[in-house]
Amino acid sequence: MKPSLSAIPTALLAAAIALGGPLVPARAAEVTLYNGEPANAVGATFAGWGAGSAEYTTEERQNTRGSLRVKVRDFYQGARIDFAEPRDIGPVLRQPNAYLAVTLKLGTGSVTVPGGMGRPGGMMGPGGMGAGMPGPGGMPGPGGMPGGMGGPGAGTTVQLPSVSKLRVMLVGAQGTLEAMSVGEIKSGPQGWVTVGLPLDDLAKEVTGEQFLLKRLVIGANAPDTLHITRIVALNDDTAIRANVTASRQNGIRAAQERVVFSATGQAGVTPLKVTWDWDASDGVQEEAVGERIEHAFSAVDAPKRYTVTCTVKPADSSKKAPLVKTLQVEVVP
Repeated sequence: MKPSLSAIPTALLAAAIALGGPLVPARAAEVTLYNGEPANAVGATFAGWGAGSAEYTTEERQNTRGSLRVKVRDFYQGARIDFAEPRDIGPVLRQPNAYLAVTLKLGTGSVTVPGGMGRPGGMMGPGGMGAGMPGPGGMPGPGGMPGGMGGPGAGTTVQLPSVSKLRVMLVGAQGTLEAMSVGEIKSGPQGWVTVGLPLDDLAKEVTGEQFLLKRLVIGANAPDTLHITRIVALNDDTAIRANVTASRQNGIRAAQERVVFSATGQAGVTPLKVTWDWDASDGVQEEAVGERIEHAFSAVDAPKRYTVTCTVKPADSSKKAPLVKTLQVEVVP
């Protein structure tokens, strides 16, 4: 049943009517900074930063959008986007779960080093181009056959360190803010993944309500070619969800059988941390960390039923409530 107007505080109702807006304050709107279009359509210019580079391409596409091809070398060499008209991300910065969401595809993580002129040909035999050593009876022995020049050497594929973190600088009229991704970047379907860089802690560095973004700079922790199809400043209030499983829960032989515990969590673009406690009877603690953990239970107290507690929580400063799930495990001698 809809609330009556009399149930709404008079001051709030008057303000809403005066502004012509909703009765409940709305969340801060998302601010799209890049959406997979050429520079002129975005109202920006793309350029390299340091020894990096940036250019629009349709070679890598997500849905119908092209991408910004960014060559990064390290946290301080990559690409920059300069906006013709500054974008105000101040309202987003002040949200409790503010992020810069970057949708991208990592490169191959390897380069091919061309071969040289080839391996050296064979060495000359004894005597080389001239006569050999004197043979029996004093006659010169046959000269050695000259070696060949050798063929071209094959290229060598060198595996580079994988990009696992992004660094972004937000340059505005009110100063420069720096954001870093948390945890490792893991590729999703077809290689595309959306990485959330937390922004909420940056609000205290901004005076006033606005932050007029004039330049966005992107770097990474390893050399690679990234394809970026979308960059959005947003408030992510998606609740944490998780599926927690164990490879076995009954008749586990103590000290002999290792059980695999797994947790797959989702929370929008918020990076997550998964912790485990093996026995809730002595309090829930952080006894192991990771999405997939193998554990063998002690034989001291067997037989026993253990309450295994899995806690999935933000890995950054997000204010989202942790998700706690338990599993009952039976251990036998």
